[in-house]
Amino acid sequence: MADFKFARGQMVRIREGSFPLNNPDGYALIGRTGSVERAWDPRAGRRDEHTVRSEHIQYFELLQYDVRIDGTLYSLNEDWLEED
Repeated sequence: MADFKFARGQMVRIREGSFPLNNPDGYALIGRTGSVERAWDPRAGRRDEHTVRSEHIQYFELLQYDVRIDGTLYSLNEDWLEED
């Protein structure tokens, strides 16, 4: 299992990542900063049928972070985050 890049409470900046940003606010988040509230591995506890190789496998290979930006919580993969 990979190590988490960011810790709870750490401030991070949203950057343009390699994989799609799947949030309602989308690319408007680029350049904003927020605080990490939770870090999680999307692979943990998943059955094999959820992790079969596909064009979307990248999602399952990246750790996820719940980041609070201006009172709203966003779920972002590590590809979109950098230290603030």
